[in-house]
Amino acid sequence: MTANLTSLSPNARRWLENSLSTNNPAPNRILNSQEGEIDVRGKWMPFTASTIYQREPVSFIWKARLNVMPIAWVIAEDGHDDEKGWGGSKLWGFVPMGGRKGSEVFAMQAVRSLAELPWKPSFAPALTDLEWTDSGENSFDVSSVAGGEPFSVRFDLNGDGDIIRASSQRYYDVPDGFVKVPWHVEFSDHMDFDGVRLPKTAVSTYEKQEGSWEYWRGKIISTKTEY
Repeated sequence: MTANLTSLSPNARRWLENSLSTNNPAPNRILNSQEGEIDVRGKWMPFTASTIYQREPVSFIWKARLNVMPIAWVIAEDGHDDEKGWGGSKLWGFVPMGGRKGSEVFAMQAVRSLAELPWKPSFAPALTDLEWTDSGENSFDVSSVAGGEPFSVRFDLNGDGDIIRASSQRYYDVPDGFVKVPWHVEFSDHMDFDGVRLPKTAVSTYEKQEGSWEYWRGKIISTKTEY
């Protein structure tokens, strides 16, 4: 790796040394193609999606297509830049079906973006605005700020040094606003993608007051870096 790892905690370094080869520079952008399914009002709907992660300024855009009926499809988009976050969907890609914005959405999307660090390990050594702290024998915390609100994501490792879980407190929207509850992503099926070891599969779950809500299942189909 060309970047300096001294600012990272020992467990974070162990993860990166397992994920990256010695000649991985930090790219400007990482583009992932995905497929999976998402729970929409109790019904699992398949999707295909692309994610663009940008290193400077830190941002991401996730754009997915959901086929809701034979003649109807929806484009859903989540993302954030260095000033705001957003989320929403459009029928056939142009008829608005609702959207979210505001400080809670910025924080919500920033937590998601950081939790997806296992899909962009090449960025980690170059992200100077993050604080890295070991939180256990096989875990580390990464902390940052979004819209003036501090947040942290914990990453758990297996014996091989792969990240198998990311967890945090995260907002979700309710009819009268937003609620923050425990949230986590389980990562699995780690493999080599063009010299970078990534988890192929992920499952996202909110621990809502009424019980666990597993709402997103996806897997990486391909990944591309731009320098």
